[in-house]
Amino acid sequence: MPRVDGNAVATGVKDMSTNTPVIMLTGWGRRMQEDAVLPAGVDHLLGKPARIAALREALASCMTGGFKKGIG
Repeated sequence: MPRVDGNAVATGVKDMSTNTPVIMLTGWGRRMQEDAVLPAGVDHLLGKPARIAALREALASCMTGGFKKGIG
């Protein structure tokens, strides 16, 4: 995205609506997953290419309102 990164988008979404779940899909996922720290405003972090099971789990968590933080 020109002039903005995913972290800024996630923070902006949460600033506008704290109840909106944010799933970050990133090419930097493996490195971020090794750090085991989610960026601010991110509820779930998935690396590219996303595993379908991990994506389903993240979406299910968001749909049930669980919003449990997850790295998958």
